[in-house]
Amino acid sequence: MHSYRYQLVYRNQEWLYSVYRSEEKDEYLLVAVVPAVGWYDIAMILNPAEAATFTADKAAFTGIVNSFLSWRERPAYKSRRVESRVQDGDRDTVILSDEADSQR
Repeated sequence: MHSYRYQLVYRNQEWLYSVYRSEEKDEYLLVAVVPAVGWYDIAMILNPAEAATFTADKAAFTGIVNSFLSWRERPAYKSRRVESRVQDGDRDTVILSDEADSQR
C-alpha cells in the first residue's frame, strides 16, 4: 500500500478551493467545495496546462475551478477525480492513496 503526501500551496477562501502539491511527484491536486445542500468536497489531479495556469494566473485558474465544479461529470474531469482517495493529513496536508488501495 502506498500513498502520497500533498502540501498546501494555495487556499482561496472566497471561492472555497485549495491546491496542493505532491512531495514526491511533480503533480498538483485541486480540492474544491461544491456549494449545494450538504456541501461536499470534490478533488482532481491537475493536468499540465491547468497546473501552468495555476502558477501563472490565479484569476484564470479560478475560472478552471468553476468549470470543474459546473461540469464535474464530464469525462475530461471525471477521469481525473480522486476525492474517494483523499484523506486528511493535518491542516496543510492531504494524503492520496494509490488507486488500487482505494478499491479494497
